[in-house]
Amino acid sequence: MKLRLTLPLALMVMASMHCKRSNQDNVSHPATQGALSTAVTRSDSPSVESSRDEQEAARWSARAEQAPALRMERGQLTVQSDDAHLDAHAHSTNHGFAVTWGDHDHRRAYLMLADQAGTPMGAPALVRHSQSEESDVYPPDVAAVSGGYVAAWSDPANNRVRFLRLDASRRPVGRSKIVHDGLESPRTTRLAVHPSGFAIAVQMDRGVYFARLSPDGTRIGEGVVLVDDTEVSSIHDLQATAQGFSVQWQETDGARRVARISTGGRVESVRTLSDSSRLAMR
Repeated sequence: MKLRLTLPLALMVMASMHCKRSNQDNVSHPATQGALSTAVTRSDSPSVESSRDEQEAARWSARAEQAPALRMERGQLTVQSDDAHLDAHAHSTNHGFAVTWGDHDHRRAYLMLADQAGTPMGAPALVRHSQSEESDVYPPDVAAVSGGYVAAWSDPANNRVRFLRLDASRRPVGRSKIVHDGLESPRTTRLAVHPSGFAIAVQMDRGVYFARLSPDGTRIGEGVVLVDDTEVSSIHDLQATAQGFSVQWQETDGARRVARISTGGRVESVRTLSDSSRLAMR
């Protein structure tokens, strides 16, 4: 016996079958959902990563804009360096201290003043800001002069050392001047005032550089390398007197040495103050 469908009933059956197929087609399979989710996540990841980098940079910048930890010890101001305040240190001035440091990314250099009790006087001033990834600003050193300050810093990305005058409000006066171009891997700098101008010492990855500067920051004669092909961890001291100059540094192996330089820029002696390798052999 054959079942015959009337036309209206046949149309209803066909419509029902079409709805079932449509529902099946609209069901998302777990594998498909995962692939779509992964695709969306991957397409968004660059912007998400960029946002995180910007937030991290903003946090480091905010920390660098705050004063580092200060402590007075026997009339000297001790400054605590950390990841947000690189090579933070203080210089004595006629009215207290000038404190300098560099930021985490080697893009900014700061200068802050403190009174004779070590209390900060106003907010830190941004004295140098590198806008390009092709130049660095390593922690500067400053010296107080009549009418303001002078600052010097290294730019390892371009193998340069620069000099800049600042007014009493710590604003740049003119453009920075290149002290030396082509110095291999310069790092931290130290400045000292001399009757004929200034003296500068620069820590390199493998050596110590010294030069005399005129009052406007122009190098006098040729600079000299006090020690070469030796890993140096820090420059401890730079002194300038009417009789000449002295530079004291520490090497990575622990040895500490001092060089004496004449007023004419000639190296007179390099003496070892302490040598940890010799002490270890005893």
